[in-house]
Amino acid sequence: PDAVLYVSAVLRIGGCSQPALMLALGLAVKQAIERTCAVPVDLRWPNDVLCAGRKCAGILAHLHDAVVIAGIGINVNHTTFPMELRQEATSLRLAGGHPVSRERLLIAVLEEVDAVLPRLAEGGQAGILRSFAAASSYVSGRRVVVSQDGQTLRGVTAGLDSQGFLKLREDSGRETLILAGGVRPEEAS
Repeated sequence: PDAVLYVSAVLRIGGCSQPALMLALGLAVKQAIERTCAVPVDLRWPNDVLCAGRKCAGILAHLHDAVVIAGIGINVNHTTFPMELRQEATSLRLAGGHPVSRERLLIAVLEEVDAVLPRLAEGGQAGILRSFAAASSYVSGRRVVVSQDGQTLRGVTAGLDSQGFLKLREDSGRETLILAGGVRPEEAS
C-alpha cells in the first residue's frame, strides 16, 4: 500500500504542445524526487523518470475538453520487483537506500508542478525544452532503439524539435521525428 504513489491532476493550461507539457511534468517529478530523496534522476523522453538507469516513475497526460488530466505514478518504497521487471524498474527506496515518505513526496510533486506550469505558460515552451534537454541524457547523442508505428528504428538522438518531439538520426543518415513510442538504450553487442 505505501509502495506506490499515484497522483492525478486536472490542469488548465493553454498555448503549449502536449509534448512540451509532458516534458514540463517530467521536470517537475525529477525536481520533486531529487529534493525529497536526494537521489539523482534522469529523464527518458517523453515520460519516463529513471534512477540509475531504471524506471522509477512514469507520466501520462490526456486532453479532455479544455483540460489536461495528468497521471503520475512513482515507485516509492518497493523492496523488490518481480523477476521480469528487475532489470527495468526500481523504487526510490532501492535507489536511495532508505524508506521515503509518500506524503512528503506528494507535497513536493504538487509544489514542483505548480512551479513549472507558470514557466510553461509565461515563458513559452522553449525554456522548458531547454531545461528538459539539459536534464536528460536521452535527448542528444544517445544511441537508442525506438519502437514507432510497428517499426524498430536505430540511431542517435539529435535533440528536440520546437514542439518537444525527439529527433533521431537513424543509422542510414535519415533524420526521423519520434512522435511516440518506446525509446530505449541500445544494448552493446
